[in-house]
Order: sequence, then structure tokens, then C-alpha cells
Amino acid sequence: MIHWPNGGFIGVDIFFVISGFLITGHLLREYEKSGHISFVQFYKKRAKRILPAAVLVLIVTVVASYAVLNAAKFREAIWDAAWALFFGANWRFAAIGTDYFQVDGPVSPLQHFWSLAVEEQFYFVWPWLLLGAFFLFTRRPQTRPNAIAGIAIAVVSVLSLTWAVVETSANPGLAYFSTFSRAWELGVGAGLACAVPLLERVSDSSRPIIAWFGAAGLVASLFVVSESAGFPAPAAMLPVISAALLIAAGTGAPAHGTLVVLTNPVSRYVGDISYSLYLWHFPVIVFGAALVPNPDILYYAVLAAILVLLAVFAYHLVEDPIRKSGWLSGKKGKQGIQRHPLSGRYKLTSLAFLATVTAAVVGMALAVAPPQPAAPTAMPLIGSVTPTASTPASTPAFSPELAEVQKGIQAATRATEWPVLSPAVEDLGTESWGKQMETVSCVNVQVDTVEKCFFENSGATKTAVLYGDSFAMAWSPGIKAALAGSGYNLQMLTRAQCPAALVSVTGDGRKAFPECDAHHDWASSVIGTMRPDLLIMASAEITLGRLASGATGGDAITEYANGMKAALQTLVPSAGAVVVLSSPPGGQNLQTCVTKVSKPADLFDNYH
Repeated sequence: MIHWPNGGFIGVDIFFVISGFLITGHLLREYEKSGHISFVQFYKKRAKRILPAAVLVLIVTVVASYAVLNAAKFREAIWDAAWALFFGANWRFAAIGTDYFQVDGPVSPLQHFWSLAVEEQFYFVWPWLLLGAFFLFTRRPQTRPNAIAGIAIAVVSVLSLTWAVVETSANPGLAYFSTFSRAWELGVGAGLACAVPLLERVSDSSRPIIAWFGAAGLVASLFVVSESAGFPAPAAMLPVISAALLIAAGTGAPAHGTLVVLTNPVSRYVGDISYSLYLWHFPVIVFGAALVPNPDILYYAVLAAILVLLAVFAYHLVEDPIRKSGWLSGKKGKQGIQRHPLSGRYKLTSLAFLATVTAAVVGMALAVAPPQPAAPTAMPLIGSVTPTASTPASTPAFSPELAEVQKGIQAATRATEWPVLSPAVEDLGTESWGKQMETVSCVNVQVDTVEKCFFENSGATKTAVLYGDSFAMAWSPGIKAALAGSGYNLQMLTRAQCPAALVSVTGDGRKAFPECDAHHDWASSVIGTMRPDLLIMASAEITLGRLASGATGGDAITEYANGMKAALQTLVPSAGAVVVLSSPPGGQNLQTCVTKVSKPADLFDNYH
């Protein structure tokens, strides 16, 4: 997929600011008009505005997950939908350790519902705080509700922003989804609503300048804001403040001609259907990736067309009619749709919708369907060598057993059905693997667990040590099997996230992780005492992105290489032989690529 510009995720921050402005403005107008806030009517309107379109997407997504994804992902989709329905999706994804910026792993088609959950949680609390502030302070003469609300939201926003900075530093994964770390963004919009009387006094000549500063800030945000720059705080301040400037420029005055790019009919219509676009975009992307494993430019064009069509028809058939209907309000809707929910006009539109989506799906299938593969060309056997001037013609080939292995690999690349896998796809994943490793207490080998991580083979007279991070643990089953008949016992000295190289790294959430430095010292002393016959070292290649120094690119490679050199200089004198294993070759996550519509050949095609 296209990952440029890198700050495309700031749309959520803009959405929060706009939402805070609109909803708080509505609450203030109601209070000024009637002297109170009707919570029953407020929540009815929120339900009427939010639920119908959201429930439609949840139902369609769960059904599509059953039809397309594997059983494990389908079960996850059901849970994700349940949490999303009750506006708790953000805490669901935070609890299971979801990394919003990790695009290589399996992604929930409902992951985007986290932002809707944050918004609604804010509106479960903010109206009550607002009413409490009015009750306490409006009895004083000449005290305006806008001023009281402004002070209240300023306090909330400052507290939230302060917490966001702290939590982003300590645990950015949680901070991204946390309502407490995001409330200040809604609070900025709410503060704008409180400042409307002041914004109305801004001169017409100043408005375009303010607006273009805001627009420039949003464009800059797309390129300068990234997940590694302290997001959501303080990095989100740039798009948030920029969005606030744009809103301020257009508050209390007619749209200015210089902002026609934002005020023309097309832009206004996109704004009308933006909620439906938001709801549908993630399921379309996730299911599109599952159905078409080898996308091209045409695929992205068709995918965008399908997304727009879904949003347009969902808006006109579900979202807008129900919003204008008498549902939850006890009144006849503007369109009379409550009495005639399937009038002739809507039936015709529905048929047009089905015809258009069908044509789009068929068109995408025809456009991106790969051509039928030609008969496979025989590949040379593993180890065979074509004679050259520098290669003797008598170079021996590998054994018949290896030739059979290669034939099996070639057959696998042409397979049209997934074999019965062991363990099953549903049992894969870091969490499941971690639990298996914990049964032998070798995830984090320490003084009190080192003896439990000594695996003795009957009759073995030599000792091997496996040293490194989780990648070393991943190699351990194969290493145990290989050493079992070779006269070796195995001692594991592994610790999650701690590479074999002598480099300082960060841990979860990009926090400092001095535990690795302590582990290096301890493991080196154990190896020096044991003096093993064989030392096996393995580390994850992603260590390059976790250096505590913050080095990147060539500097990171140099630092890591020096760290590995230092480790070898320290440990080689204590070992009879040393083997350094590289990271396993990259590949796709099986929980993502194994679906009801995929085949093994699709996985192989991605490497051509």
C-alpha cells in the first residue's frame, strides 16, 4: 500500500476538533435559549446521528469477515464489533496491545471505530461537566455561559494535554487510543465554540490570512508529523491548532472567496458524506487486501470508487433518511420516510446501488485477476551448478532427498488450496507463542529460572548456549531438535527484546529499557563460567529501529555492527565455537494471508 505522505492519520485529529466545535456550540445554544440542557434529547440525537450508519457497517463487516477471513479473524471481528457497538473500541484495541502504525500484522476491519468511541465517551462526560459549571457560576451577575464553558473546557484540555505528553512518552500505544490523552483535541474545538462571540469580531481582511495559515499547517502536518515524533502529544498540536485556525476563520462571517477549495459545492458534499466515508474506508481497505493480494494502480482506483459508492448510497439510503425521520423524536420526519421507508424513489435508488456495486466488483475482478500461469519451468536442483570456465564439470549435485524437498517446495508454490497446518492458523501469533514459551519459563531467563531453561539430552557430553532475544527463542525448537542427536545439552539465555549485540535499546512504547544492559552483563558472566562448546547468537533485525541512541539509517547499522563486534570479542574466548544466526527471511503474516478466498500461490506471487 502507499504510505506517503506519512501523516495521513491526522484526519482523526481534525475530526476531533470539528466535533468538539459543533457539539459544544449546540449545547451552548440550547442553554442560552432554554436555560437548561436536555440530556435525554441530546443523547437521542447522538444515537440517531451515529448508530444507524454505524450498525450497518458493523453488520456488513461481520458478515464479510465470515465469508472472507479465517475463523480466528472472524471471531475477533465479532468481539471488535461488540465493543464498537457500545463505544468501547478504543479500550479494546489498547487492551490487546494494538499498534495503530503496525501495518504488517493482521489488522481488524473495525479498528477505525476507536476514534468514534473516544468521541462518544467524551460526550458522555462533557455535557454533565458543562451543566455543573453553569449551576455553580451562572448565578453570579454578568457571568456569561460562554465564559464559564470556556474556563471549564480550558481546565479539562490543559489536564488532558499534560497527561497526553506524559503517556505518549511512557506508553505511546496506549496514548494513541486513550480518551484521556485525546480529550484535549475535542476540547480545542469546544473552546472555539465558547469563543464564537469573540470570533465574530474578527475583521474580514484578517480571515483569509488566518485561514491560509491553518491550511498551510494542515498540509505541513501531512509531511512532518509521524508516529515516531511524540504522537499524539505534542506532535498532534500542529494539525489540531491548524484545524482550529481554519474553523476560526470561517466563524461568524460568510465564506471568503479565496477559500473556494473548501467552500465549493463538491467540498460541501464530501463533508456531508464524510461520516459514511469514515465508516466504510477501513473495511473496504482490509477486505480489498484479502481479496486482491497483488494490487496495482488500477486496483487502488477501483477500490476508491467502491468506497465512494458505498459512502454515497449509505448516506442517501440510511444515514440521511433516518436522521430526518421521526425515529426517537416522536415526530414525522421531513421526508415522511417513517411512514414510507421504502418509497418508490428509495426502491429505485436501492436497485441502482446494487447494480453499481455489482458492476464495480465484477469490474475489479476482471481488472485485477491475474492471468493464468503458464506451465512451470523446471528449476535447477538445489546445489547443482552449471559448469563454467571456473567451475569443474564434475561438481556433485545434492542428494536425492534434497531433490525431493525441492520438488515439494515447487509444488507448494503452485498449490491452489491451503494444507492442514499444524499448529492451526488460529493458534498462531505472538500472544499464543509467548504463552507456550512461558510454560518453560524461558521468555526472560534470569538467575531464578536459568536451571529450568537447561535442556538435557540423554548421553550428551557437550553444552550449547542459545543467547539473544525473541528471535533466538523462535529458533529454539529447531535448535533443540538438531542438537538432540548430536550429543549436546542446551542452555537458553534468552530475554525478550534484548539482542545478542551489546547495544542499548528501547522497550515497549519506545521507553528506555536498561534491563537489557543488565541482561547482557549477567549472560556474559554465565557464558564465561560455563565455557560452552557451542554458542548460538540470534537477534531481530528490527533492533535497528529500537536503538536507545535514536540512530537511524547508516548510523544505526554502524552502531549495531559495533555492538555485535563487541559481543563477539567478549564471548568468543569463552566458547568452543560460535554461530551467529541471521533473522529469518521476511514474509507475510499467515493470519492475514490465509483466508477463505486465498491460496498459497498468492503468497509466492508477492515475491515476483
